[in-house]
Amino acid sequence: IWRQIISSNLARQKKMKIGILDNDKYTIAAYETYFGPYYKTCFFSKKDDLFNSLDKRKIDIGFIDKMESLVEENYKDLVCVADYPLTGTFYKKKFSILINKRN
Repeated sequence: IWRQIISSNLARQKKMKIGILDNDKYTIAAYETYFGPYYKTCFFSKKDDLFNSLDKRKIDIGFIDKMESLVEENYKDLVCVADYPLTGTFYKKKFSILINKRN
């Protein structure tokens, strides 16, 4: 409940853009459970496109399957700030939340 209240409040302050790799129903469910439905969602089919948009600040946050979250050498400013869920898995997956540390 607290996460949803905070998400709603943050969304009112600034409409953040969050990029999601893939649009399967489990990834979307995990994303909405973590962030809520309050942000602008951008879907990406390729990991490099998501990383490039995050690097060029076209999106504020990247939400990606942890298995795909290894950042290549040419994206040095991208960092993982959190994993979801902290313990266990969400439909047998873990997700990483990435940001551009220059933001």
